[in-house]
Amino acid sequence: MQAVVNAIRIHDLDALRAVLDADPRLVNASEGRGGGGLSMLHHACWRGWLDGVNELLRRGADMGQLDAYGEPPFHDAC
Repeated sequence: MQAVVNAIRIHDLDALRAVLDADPRLVNASEGRGGGGLSMLHHACWRGWLDGVNELLRRGADMGQLDAYGEPPFHDAC
């Protein structure tokens, strides 16, 4: 999961695709309550990375996945 977060952090679309190709389940991974419950989509939205958001959605990211505070990913885009 950290490889996905790292790819999102540096806006590396090729790395994001490679990690998700290797393990498609990571598209909906979350950090659990200790990490704020942030999904990969939360991370991409929070960083304002539209290409990453689109890639995650294209691969089936759950737009309704809530973080530990009950907020959906797009709340972090504001």
